[in-house]
Amino acid sequence: MANWEVREHNDRYEVQIEKTEGRLHFQEIDRNKIVVEITSSLLRAPVNPVDTLSSLVNKLQQDGKEVSVSEYAFMHGNIDLPEKIRESIIHSISALENYGN
Repeated sequence: MANWEVREHNDRYEVQIEKTEGRLHFQEIDRNKIVVEITSSLLRAPVNPVDTLSSLVNKLQQDGKEVSVSEYAFMHGNIDLPEKIRESIIHSISALENYGN
């Protein structure tokens, strides 16, 4: 049996970099790009992937293809956040972004 010791560092990935002595590299993140992606995600209308799946299945069946889909694929639930909460999240992200500058 291996002699392993597990230490939990939670989200402090910097510790992982230190412990691997430069052998581990993380992708650089463009914070502005992430803020734009989160903001656009929060502002867009909810999308139901079940509608997309159903449309694809119908199209394939109309084309004469035999299609089998797991019943679990049709399970979906949206979390409908009120607009005020979405705006609050965007405001908080902007405040965090400005805090670092």
